[in-house]
Amino acid sequence: MGTRPPIFISSTSDLRPARALVGKVLYSMGYDPVWQDIEPTEGGELLEKLRQRVRRTQRMIQLVGDRYGAEPPAPSPEFGRVSYTQFEARFAEKLGHEVIYLFVDPQLAPATNHPTAPVDTSNDRVRPGLPWFIVLFVLASVSRSLFPAIESVAPTLRTLAITGLTVALFLIGTSLSRPTLKAVGLRPMLQGATLWLIVSALTLGVVILQG
Repeated sequence: MGTRPPIFISSTSDLRPARALVGKVLYSMGYDPVWQDIEPTEGGELLEKLRQRVRRTQRMIQLVGDRYGAEPPAPSPEFGRVSYTQFEARFAEKLGHEVIYLFVDPQLAPATNHPTAPVDTSNDRVRPGLPWFIVLFVLASVSRSLFPAIESVAPTLRTLAITGLTVALFLIGTSLSRPTLKAVGLRPMLQGATLWLIVSALTLGVVILQG
């Protein structure tokens, strides 16, 4: 069994539940999730801790919400006045590491403190769904053990896994689902896709002309 490649997960304190969820998914995919909780009492020494942890990783996933985050007691030598969370991402980019930004709506919390009216579910029959994630994860583990040749395509599969995780977290952050897309309809989706293509083409044209 090889060493798990580490991935740094950066977020403000209000997104800790989302960060923990991302960490569990990454761990199940064979990665070692790493993060540093921000404690105000740690002062300027925390920046050095962040530098050490970020240096040990080659990739970072930063969850972006509504909060700016806590600041160091003094501006950092590298970037001036930034929050700890901003420092993590900027320092990773300075080292040449891959940084993936995921925008998350903090209001989409899995649990709330608001009381709800009791619902009679005595006549409801809930059919448990098949845990496809667990089934496929076990299948992938067994396949890797039985077929060593799969190791040759492991980098490609790892890249596809990261891409799939990015897309999944994007859909979660934007609250996109089948019922939502069905309610919106095809026309707005086509308009959005057309606008995206136009903006992309114009941006590419500007880059080519300036290059």
